[in-house]
Amino acid sequence: MILLLALMQPDALHPAKFGSPGGIGETRGWYYWRSYDAAGGTAEVENESNGERHTVKVLPWGTSYRHLTYPGFHDELLPGERVNLFFSPEGGVKRAWLVHFQDEIGQMKGHGKIWRVESATASGFRADALDFEYAPGVAKELKPGDGVYLRWCKEGARRVVHTVVDEAGLAALKAAAEKRVAERVARDGMGALAEEGRILVFPGYWSPARAIKPGTSIRVGERPAKVVAAKNLGTYGSGATELKVEDVDLRGPVRVFLP
Repeated sequence: MILLLALMQPDALHPAKFGSPGGIGETRGWYYWRSYDAAGGTAEVENESNGERHTVKVLPWGTSYRHLTYPGFHDELLPGERVNLFFSPEGGVKRAWLVHFQDEIGQMKGHGKIWRVESATASGFRADALDFEYAPGVAKELKPGDGVYLRWCKEGARRVVHTVVDEAGLAALKAAAEKRVAERVARDGMGALAEEGRILVFPGYWSPARAIKPGTSIRVGERPAKVVAAKNLGTYGSGATELKVEDVDLRGPVRVFLP
């Protein structure tokens, strides 16, 4: 249903219009992720600065960046997790469509920011004048002056840390995320929209879709197909991937599987 609703929106929301991740998001900021309804295609988010909650429609071809890897997946976010969100309006609703999310680790790394530890115990630490505690099973020996990146959730007045990594650990974090993405794409395929004469792989999948070249044999749903042409439509190579294939004449939402 959400996909059909999105198809009725202005051309700016068409997957081919995404020139870069978050490129059409007119409103952005820090939010706490409260819940996600995959069946209904909506999410509830809470503004970090004023506590306002919004129920937003999740754009099917929105983009995402998690653990330094494209794409992320909405159902991997934890209730209360701090994330940077991008929204596109609809009519008079300023935050109608969620078009992009990126986790705190990617956002802070990309902007040259890091949490600086002031004090630490076995159960948590203080950084930049804020107190954090470890979730069960999470622990890291820290000392004053350490710089760390965090995945944490706001639970009432508590800030609960689920991932803590220093600069040296980012490469391993990214490698683990890339492995998860590859496994998920192999299992579930990539979201796409079939139109007359072409298939548009959603912009969020631009990174794994780079493996598709002319001559590649793919699967569209249950149907095998051979790619005649492949082109990324994004300004920076991170938009929708346009595929022209042989022997497949479909319209509407499809899943594309790599060989």
